[in-house]
Amino acid sequence: MLPFKGRNRVTQIFSTKHGGIDIVGDDSTQISSVTDGTVDLVQFWDGKTKSGSQSYGNLVRVLTDDGKYIYYAHLAKIDVAKGQKLKCGDIIGIMGNSGNSFGAHLHLEARTGKKTSTRISPSQICSIENTKGIYCETDSVNITTDTSKINAISKGMLIELDSIDLYVSATASNAACKKSGTFYIYDARVVNGRIRITCDKSYVGRKPVGRFVTGWINTADISEN
Repeated sequence: MLPFKGRNRVTQIFSTKHGGIDIVGDDSTQISSVTDGTVDLVQFWDGKTKSGSQSYGNLVRVLTDDGKYIYYAHLAKIDVAKGQKLKCGDIIGIMGNSGNSFGAHLHLEARTGKKTSTRISPSQICSIENTKGIYCETDSVNITTDTSKINAISKGMLIELDSIDLYVSATASNAACKKSGTFYIYDARVVNGRIRITCDKSYVGRKPVGRFVTGWINTADISEN
């Protein structure tokens, strides 16, 4: 799940110097929850302070069912209340420019605890990649696939492609190009019927993902060598 319907434009990635991913909703400013969970914090910006917790501006923090904390920061409007139960896709609020922000966007942050030292890449909890670019969310992104084929896919598996559609993300509406040749399964993580591939066996499973992943293909297009 992506936070915005339509195009999600990543303008800044997660790193040791930046604790989340900055995303602009090009087609919609409505922010959706990327997970199930419970709203455990709602913070309203005082309109002037840009340090400490107020640097996040209008903020919603969601505690997921598996104990992670998801931060939705710099909102223009908050549409949830503390204690509210959320399902993936429920509306959180409206993208904004509150707090320590330069231009309207969503700062999406994920943590395994409340301390900043527990930050993890949001790409681990939703469909966004930790790479600058445009990712698309549609109303229906599920792709029918052969489950027996999915179960047979393994990390590092050699595959042969013959003019197969390549996508920039698991939820991109349109293919970026077509690929042919020998490739490898990057990590065997299937999302919406798609899986990441890489062009070099030494790249399998390496981080950061963006540097070593060639793109996403439909699992139905996989042909073992």
